[in-house]
Amino acid sequence: MNPAPSVQPDKDVFCGSAAITELSARLAMDTEADISDDQITAILGPGTVDAFRYARGCLQGSVRRTTGEPAFCHSADIAMRAADLGYPRPVIEVCLLHDIVEERSSDVAELAHCQDEIAARFDPTVAEDVRLCTNRYSILIRSLAVPEGLAFGPESREPLRQVLTALRNGLPEPMRQRFQAELDRLTGYFLDELDLSGGAAKARLNRRFTVMSEVRLQSYRLFLQELGDDSRQRPSSEGFHEVPLVVKALDMVDNLRTSDAANLGGLERILLKTESYLDNSFYLHEHVRQAGREDATTFLYIYDYLKHQLIEQLRERQRALEYLADTRFGILARYLGQQIGRLQEKYKIGDSPVEQLAQLRDQIRERNMPGSPPPKES
Repeated sequence: MNPAPSVQPDKDVFCGSAAITELSARLAMDTEADISDDQITAILGPGTVDAFRYARGCLQGSVRRTTGEPAFCHSADIAMRAADLGYPRPVIEVCLLHDIVEERSSDVAELAHCQDEIAARFDPTVAEDVRLCTNRYSILIRSLAVPEGLAFGPESREPLRQVLTALRNGLPEPMRQRFQAELDRLTGYFLDELDLSGGAAKARLNRRFTVMSEVRLQSYRLFLQELGDDSRQRPSSEGFHEVPLVVKALDMVDNLRTSDAANLGGLERILLKTESYLDNSFYLHEHVRQAGREDATTFLYIYDYLKHQLIEQLRERQRALEYLADTRFGILARYLGQQIGRLQEKYKIGDSPVEQLAQLRDQIRERNMPGSPPPKES
């Protein structure tokens, strides 16, 4: 007989207003729901209507793999969270637009077309932030003409290099120049360091998991490295540009909150991506301090916000799995327990992540809107 699961009534809830939760639910339940401009403005702020309607139209008919809900619900929810945290209009617009290019692009031509469409419609800085929030590496890899029978071993590096070279050579010259940096990274040190051995075990559990699935997963590191490089090197940033980093962190928060408790592959994937974000951006703490930008950015807070969300959301899933621990899910519950312990020690998370999340929310709001009163909770 399993012990009764521990009861922990205090949870990290979305502390938004009733209007926020109502809009979120309407978007999830009715893809044709009539949302007025005034409703959008009241929740997301002035100037966000065009991005809301454009993103909703672009994502119409797309659904999320994890939840089966309309894909736009995810974009809208992270925009609402950004608004709740006091972020300005450009950040909210990028939240709304961040998934459009990946959802609509299966090859390089579609990738370029979607980027151009956004650039023609929105502010240049917003368009560049959306470009940075798009994992172009994943789209480039998806478009490769990959030979069958690739093995989860170093012998697959050369065939991958050949198809990447063929992709580059087959592009029109303007397109080749446009994506030269991404292709150089993929054919350079990424392939040199590529270790596919971990994918073999995943493929044994899921026959749809291929060598290219593992390549796409590992290419996420290139995407995150570019976010960090951009934050330090953007010419107009005055030392640090945080918007893509903030949007990606909020994206991961929503992915964590909607992950399936009983799906080992899904949990491993979101855990890997979140941990990769935290590890690949940790060095930016020192850069922010050396640049004297500690009082001008929320990045240090949003970094802590994400790592506390990681622990709390893993705990929530462990608690859910405790009810199923007399079946095969007992192993998954123990796996989560091990990961929680490891990550708490690694990221120095205490025993009250919910309390810390409440404090971090207030700190982010104060940084974004100094002196503003806390919002009324529903």
